[in-house]
Amino acid sequence: TVQRELTERYFKLDQNKTLSGERMRNNTILDELMTAQRKGQLYGIYGRLGDLGVIDEKYDIAITTSCPQLENIVVSKYEDAQRCVEFLRTKRLGRATFIALDKIEWLRQKMSQQFNVPSHSQRLFDLVRVRQDIFQIAFYYGLRDTLVCEDLDTATGIAYGPVRHKVVTLQGHMIDITGTMSGGGKPKRGGMASRLNNEISSEEIACLLYTSPSPRDRQKSRMPSSA
Repeated sequence: TVQRELTERYFKLDQNKTLSGERMRNNTILDELMTAQRKGQLYGIYGRLGDLGVIDEKYDIAITTSCPQLENIVVSKYEDAQRCVEFLRTKRLGRATFIALDKIEWLRQKMSQQFNVPSHSQRLFDLVRVRQDIFQIAFYYGLRDTLVCEDLDTATGIAYGPVRHKVVTLQGHMIDITGTMSGGGKPKRGGMASRLNNEISSEEIACLLYTSPSPRDRQKSRMPSSA
């Protein structure tokens, strides 16, 4: 009915308002970091994890609920993260959490192993479409083998089965691998988009992957050329 559609739209709008404050703060920090990178002050920043891939809107609540790492900022190297942290501290811009790709390479073997998905469930990691292959390991870092299923009864049967799993429902109920359950209240939304926009080109990836110039090289680049 029309009334039901209006109620659902109002509910989504209310959810967006709830998230807007936190998201706005995070966006401000990311904007400052990206501006500094364009000026050559920082290097190797790819962006917010949740913006580096997409997932069908059906799974928005599930992935937003089960993967808080979507708000983390992905960088190429640990040294890039260190420079970002120091930049934020110096500018008094706040705090941010960074995922350094070179420090999560240990997960690649596990990510590549065959995973047997229990019946009536799907692995969230398999549902994510990344903007570039390089970001797959970052999503695996956040999601690991988290499963998604239709309802809480199904989730309970899977989570507490012979092999323990972290399971989240489409409604946002979650059972951790330790056995703890969380849910209730307003479900979280908006952690990822459902369509790819503003693709990061292969050229931009290659540019960000290069070894950051040394302080000596950066100083030379700022020196005026001789006539």
